[in-house]
Amino acid sequence: MGHIKTIISTKVAVIHKNKLLLLKRSEKNETNVNEWELPGGKVDSGESLNQGLIRELKEETNIDISEHRLKAKLVAENLSNLEKYEGALFLAFGYKINLEHLPTITLSHEHEQYAWVELNTLATVNIKKFNIIVLKTLKLL
Repeated sequence: MGHIKTIISTKVAVIHKNKLLLLKRSEKNETNVNEWELPGGKVDSGESLNQGLIRELKEETNIDISEHRLKAKLVAENLSNLEKYEGALFLAFGYKINLEHLPTITLSHEHEQYAWVELNTLATVNIKKFNIIVLKTLKLL
C-alpha cells in the first residue's frame, strides 16, 4: 500500500473588541491574490498543531500568543480536490482567540494589508472560500 501525503493546516480567528483580524493576500502570491483570509498556514514536520499556529501567526502578523490559550477544532478533512494537494489527505484546524489589547501588526511578504472587521459585517467582505468554512465552523458566520 502506498504512502498518502498528509497536509495539516491551521487558521485562527483573532478577535479584539468584536472585530476580526483579516489579512489581504499580496499580489506577489501565486494564488488567491487580493482575497482576505485568516492568519495561519501549514504545520511543519515535527510541530504540534499549536506550535504551527503560534509560528504562523508570528510570521504573518508579529503577534505573540501563548500555547495555553489554544484549542483546535477540526474544520475540514480530505479536501484532495484542491489542485495543488491532489491525492493528499488535507486536515485543517480552526482556532479562535480573543485579545484584550490591540496588537501592533507587522505583515509578512505574503500579505499587503490588514483590517479589523466588525463581526456582523463579515458577509460583505471578499473572504477566501476556505476561510468562510473556518468562520462557520467557529460559529462566527
